[in-house]
Amino acid sequence: MFVPLKHERDQFIEPPRIERGGREEEVGWKDRRPQTSARCCSLSKSFLHTHSSSTPSDTDCNLSDQTTRMSSAGSDQPRSSTDQQRNGDPDRRRDHSGGRGDAMGDDDDDDDDDAFDLNDPENRIVAGGDDEPAGSPPDDENDDDDDDDDGDNGHDGGDAAAAPSGVGTPPVTKVPLRDDASVAAVRPKPLHAMDVHPADPAIVAVAGEEDDVFIYKLSLARASSSASRGAAAAGHSTAELIHVLKGHTDTVTHVRFAPTSGGVAASSPTPPPSSSPTLATGAMDGHVRLWCTSTWSCLFDLSDLSGEVEYLLWHKSGLAIVAGASDAQSVMWSSAKGTVAQYFLGHSATVTCGAWCLPDQKKFVSGSSDGSVIVFNPKTAEVELSIMKDLSNDNAGVSALCPVTPDTIVVGCEDGTLHLISLARGKVVKHLPELHEQCIEMIAPHPVRPQELIATCSCDCRIVVWNAATFEARATFQHSEGITRIVWCAASDAIVASGTDGDLTIWDGLGASGNQPVDTLMGNSRFVTDLVAFEVDPDVAKREARSAGVAGIARGALLYSVSDDGSLRCFDRRGPAALENDG
Repeated sequence: MFVPLKHERDQFIEPPRIERGGREEEVGWKDRRPQTSARCCSLSKSFLHTHSSSTPSDTDCNLSDQTTRMSSAGSDQPRSSTDQQRNGDPDRRRDHSGGRGDAMGDDDDDDDDDAFDLNDPENRIVAGGDDEPAGSPPDDENDDDDDDDDGDNGHDGGDAAAAPSGVGTPPVTKVPLRDDASVAAVRPKPLHAMDVHPADPAIVAVAGEEDDVFIYKLSLARASSSASRGAAAAGHSTAELIHVLKGHTDTVTHVRFAPTSGGVAASSPTPPPSSSPTLATGAMDGHVRLWCTSTWSCLFDLSDLSGEVEYLLWHKSGLAIVAGASDAQSVMWSSAKGTVAQYFLGHSATVTCGAWCLPDQKKFVSGSSDGSVIVFNPKTAEVELSIMKDLSNDNAGVSALCPVTPDTIVVGCEDGTLHLISLARGKVVKHLPELHEQCIEMIAPHPVRPQELIATCSCDCRIVVWNAATFEARATFQHSEGITRIVWCAASDAIVASGTDGDLTIWDGLGASGNQPVDTLMGNSRFVTDLVAFEVDPDVAKREARSAGVAGIARGALLYSVSDDGSLRCFDRRGPAALENDG
């Protein structure tokens, strides 16, 4: 849901009028879109809703000037059912007065209900007896009708002029100066989500507007000193499509492998327990699906959410997964049984983000577009702390959050403000300097030193690196385009940012090299929708080198991106193989 910023309100065109409930009224601020730059998250979301079936060649708008225009046709049309759902329409939200919803389809099988036992040293999912999960919603006879309400949301790939009121048109395709990717694969429709197998960087899952999930196996040749810039000139390495996972009925927006042992992903520094991870996918159809990565068959279709999936989060044990949705609730499931462990209730609008609290992940925190942050007990689903006051002067929604210490959580809002919450004191204890002007897109802690360095990014074209101990700005990097994603490369302390120009820009995260980028990776012709960095574990690389009978290993990171142009690209940032002396 697009929420305009206070300083943008004078940039709107004359407010149109629409008909609602038989009467004509002026479109509210939440129904409008600015004529000038809008934040990236709303931009991407509008493309998802109106062009989920369009191919890259169907689009026509220049993103370089970050201009978003209101569609003239449709400005007098009533809002779609999805817009009502995003705004917390009470007719579409479930009644949370008690009892589980009928989406599980096993109302008589109470023995399968699970509770997340966080007192268990291994965080096992244990039987919950005959009791329903705390806070679970009741049966709803109208849940099956939700799919029928989505027919006018633009998913049939209609013409941009027929889009709902307030939706901009997508960008044109640019021609990159060069292609720096070592591996590339292209789908016919935009991609919106991806993840890399945590034990095998050659296995990548991607998904988007084709409604299916695609599993690729990449040929990752080791970097050498003779490797040159511009892989396209010599031809990309092989990207083999090995599986297509079918089941979702709308755009897939989230793809997440469960934690596993083996390789070390930049975003997961803690060695996880299992070697055969489960793949989770979430979509705009409101379903979360779990897939076996040995056979690539669907293990469970989790349909307990009645809104579009907004985030997907694994517990570090790999035994539980949480998803939040536009129906104002989050649900936690047992990944072993595919049954509901808990419903997390308390927000009144879309749940936009969630995280496990440090250090042992025995508390769960979520943020919402209603401007609230709630801390839950995952074992009982009880609300331990709810904060809305003093987060934002404009009552802006929460767009990102990140636990920093066992007591502190950094919260980012749609108006660009950042705030520090103390769990022990139960309130906001600090407002960070206002260095961002638009919605906080991401809060990214350093994967190895999360209590020392934190980076934030916004579509105001700015990245700020903060000292996590004092929460003072350590470095500020300015981009020429809006920033959609950032990742750290721990070995080099580099920050990689993807922008609306489609490029990956790299800075020295410590600011030692100044505020100018140290490198730019090209190849995407449209904005990047997801970005992953896979760090090469020196110990794993050493074992692989020995088994292969070579004397050197490659250090560094592999960078993966998916784009609105439908491409998957892998950029090899591993350095030349270095000789190892083990004594």
